[in-house]
Amino acid sequence: MNWVRNIKKNNLTYALKNGQLIHISSVESGLKCDCICPSCGEHLIAKKGNKVVHHFAHKPNSECAYGYQTSLHLLAKEILFECKEITIPEVILDFSKYGGTYKTIKIADSKRISLDKVVLEKKEGDVIPDIIGYCGNKKLFIEIYVTHKIDENKYEKLKKLDISTIEINLSDCDEFVTKELLKSYLLDETDKKKWIYNSLEFKWYNKFIQNSDIKQETENSKKVMNCPIAKRKDKFGRTFAIYIDDCIYCDYCVGATSYDDYLMKIKCTGRMRLSKISDFKISYEERLKNSNEYFKNERQKLILNNICPYCNNKLITKNGKNGEFIGCSNYPYCKFTLSIDKNTGELILK
Repeated sequence: MNWVRNIKKNNLTYALKNGQLIHISSVESGLKCDCICPSCGEHLIAKKGNKVVHHFAHKPNSECAYGYQTSLHLLAKEILFECKEITIPEVILDFSKYGGTYKTIKIADSKRISLDKVVLEKKEGDVIPDIIGYCGNKKLFIEIYVTHKIDENKYEKLKKLDISTIEINLSDCDEFVTKELLKSYLLDETDKKKWIYNSLEFKWYNKFIQNSDIKQETENSKKVMNCPIAKRKDKFGRTFAIYIDDCIYCDYCVGATSYDDYLMKIKCTGRMRLSKISDFKISYEERLKNSNEYFKNERQKLILNNICPYCNNKLITKNGKNGEFIGCSNYPYCKFTLSIDKNTGELILK
């Protein structure tokens, strides 16, 4: 499959002439075009007949496989050099990348930024990015994905350098991408862009992790004891959570890893009441107040739908020595109860 793709991508619409990138429409046919491949340096043939789309081609039996990719790199650099700006995608802190949770936080919106300088394939540390954009004292790596994605080895090097890197995916484009189309991909659209590494995302990820506590599943019941938001309570009144039902969806779960016999270690920010970026800007007392109010409302919603807020089983009406009350159907394993006002018949919500 890669062999077929390389042959397809070997036809170019841009080539080098006298050191300048030039479009097929601007040259004479055949070898008179006097153009070379931007990757291998071989002389190209300008094919401008009536049967196929005009393009540059290598001579028969050429082994060059990266002419098209290199021409796109050069064209992208030319566009960025001329326009000195690029639209970058929104920044999402996706905790699921690190394992054990579905939590995501939006850190920054997509925006267009200005670039002071654009450099092609300059070595930085152990990495040679396709394009480097300079914005003040910050660097932005831009990778053009045509045939080769960034692999795990390169990702680790980018992470070590702590330089934000965008990948622009042009793998599904045909070999006749125009300058205007590529310009729209770079300057306006974000659909074909994604962050391979973002230093701001990693900074906030570390901040959440540094403020988390490690909680472990118990070996027998697989309960996560001492849940800071009292997701559930057992018959002794001890708070706990179930990882697969509660923690994995909880706003305070920022990661989890497995240990002995597939038990889970959960990274939890519940004690500090940190679930979003704005929480770091207010005091612990304010976070605690907001959190308690939120969970009180959530529990009341469950109760009004006849669901036990301690174990998620059904609430039922029971009779006791003082009359009717609401209790959990999971008794005696769950001892949640609610009183009923004798005068109005309404629930007395806690």
